[in-house]
Amino acid sequence: TTTTTTTGSPAKGKGSEAEEQGPPINTRLVTLNKQDGSFGLVLHTKESKKKGSVKKRLKSASLAGIVVKEVRGAAEQAGIRPGDVVMEVDGRPIMELRHKDVVNMLHSHDTVALGVHTPGDSAASSAAASPAKDAQLERDATLGSALESAAEEAERRRAAQLANEAMDEEQRRRVLQEQLHDVADEAARHGAQHLADQAMEEERTRRMSAQEQVAVPADLDERRTQMQEEMMHRLHTAEVDAAAEEERARRMTEEKMHTVADQLLSEADRKLARQLELEEQERRV
Repeated sequence: TTTTTTTGSPAKGKGSEAEEQGPPINTRLVTLNKQDGSFGLVLHTKESKKKGSVKKRLKSASLAGIVVKEVRGAAEQAGIRPGDVVMEVDGRPIMELRHKDVVNMLHSHDTVALGVHTPGDSAASSAAASPAKDAQLERDATLGSALESAAEEAERRRAAQLANEAMDEEQRRRVLQEQLHDVADEAARHGAQHLADQAMEEERTRRMSAQEQVAVPADLDERRTQMQEEMMHRLHTAEVDAAAEEERARRMTEEKMHTVADQLLSEADRKLARQLELEEQERRV
């Protein structure tokens, strides 16, 4: 970030002559961020031959202070050139600092604001560059507003997408729930039908047994006993078969319910994995 300012020279106290006016000093504020642990500056202390010349403009606009000897990386990208004079460091004038103070500040900070003067620059050049800089600032503001609007639109679309996905997930959950209820109802109907069939079979057997008992002569006790044993055997067999059928129906119902539950869990896992993948992609972007 670069901002250009123009500084003036102070006047002497009352009763003394005003200092000689020189050309205005064009100073620009440059904000540097370290790249690979360096600001890309090699500095050299420039001693003044005139006492107090750091505080005054000279006709040549050549100032005493910290001079940029070499540039690279972040400093070069920010427009600093060899021969530029560092006038301020983080808002502190060079006249208040020593060379090692400046070096220590650069070493201890990851971001630094430098007031930089290029010898030969004038207020006229600053004024000439001002419209272009104003236009650049306006373009930057327009671009920032456009980016902010795009970000808000993307956020709205993302929120709408998440809401639609949540609605779809709820719909799938309800469908699976209905399927589970249908399976349970089918199993109940199957069990009830089986019990009804078993009761009818027992009643038919009982009636047949009663009819056979009426037809049997009174003197055939042995045959009656055999028939009773056969009837008891049939009843026992029917009970065993009914229990086996009921157990088979119960197992089928449990298997169906486990299958539906596994489908629900698999669908939820896929959904969660998809959401995590989308969030990871957004984080990377």
